[in-house]
Amino acid sequence: MGRILTVILVLYGIFVIALIPGVVVNYFVEFNKIRYNESLLMFMDRLEHLDTLSKEELREISQDIRNFRGK
Repeated sequence: MGRILTVILVLYGIFVIALIPGVVVNYFVEFNKIRYNESLLMFMDRLEHLDTLSKEELREISQDIRNFRGK
């Protein structure tokens, strides 16, 4: 009975220590990829319509580029 309980506890420990954190980390990595792609698409859309942007919007784009280069 003790060996069976030990096997069950070992399997549960592997599940909790290895599987769950892996799933959580994978979720956050995918979330960050999606957020990055969306922000990149929004930035590209703004660049495609430069001729229709106001001076303030152009300043924002310029500041975004400076911030990106600084990273």
